[in-house]
Amino acid sequence: MSDTSPRLRKRGSGFTQVPNQLINDNRISFRAKGIWALIESKPDNWVFRESNLVGASTEGRDAFRAAAKELIAFGWLHRFQERNSQGHFVTIYELLYSPLTEKPSTVKPSTESQASYKDQDSKTDKSPQSPQGPCGWESNSGFMKVMEAYSKLNPSRVSPAKAWVVWQQEKLDASAEQILLALPTFAALDQWKRDGGRYIPNFAKWLADGAWRTTKVSLQVSAEELEERRRITSAGLSALSRIKSCEAFGTEPEAEDLAALRKYQALQVQ
Repeated sequence: MSDTSPRLRKRGSGFTQVPNQLINDNRISFRAKGIWALIESKPDNWVFRESNLVGASTEGRDAFRAAAKELIAFGWLHRFQERNSQGHFVTIYELLYSPLTEKPSTVKPSTESQASYKDQDSKTDKSPQSPQGPCGWESNSGFMKVMEAYSKLNPSRVSPAKAWVVWQQEKLDASAEQILLALPTFAALDQWKRDGGRYIPNFAKWLADGAWRTTKVSLQVSAEELEERRRITSAGLSALSRIKSCEAFGTEPEAEDLAALRKYQALQVQ
């Protein structure tokens, strides 16, 4: 298998979750939402082959390409290039859990012309273009310190422009020190150290997930306790979603969902 094969980058998980924001995004089709869920079911670093995804349905290549273009145009799938450890360009398809808003699109992508969407490796030596002019993040000392610390773990997992979007959306200026103090605890995890940092999550996703918010000061939390906090957080947020659905339909929520939500809420005030 070629080291320059297109790769999928996404959050690791043993099950598929679809963001409510995506489900309710009226800019994209039901088909595109289904394609997002299909891609989400694949593991991180999966070799991204159009033929494998097309074969999972009866709609064909043109339908898949149209849906993929929608996801890219409206910020749910990010396609870019980066150099691998051998210095070769690799195409990365990064699945996003909230829409990328750096370059908002205002026009629905045409389904007639698919020329701009191709499933192939890049053969060019031209470096990906950097934003022109001064970048907002370069003058933000908190963001720069956090990004530099994260880059030391694995620079290939850092996309400054995307991380900067999350930083601004989440208003993280006041949290820079907390993030820096939490980072060593994550860096000590076996998953983060395995295979030269290959399984370290994307920087923007890690910021957005917010697991660092429930981590005590550096190295005061064991990997086991951190994993338990993550489990409680995941279960609590899933329970909250189901409870809200019950409220919308006028039904009673399950007792176990109420218990999971209480544990999550208790964790937030520790």
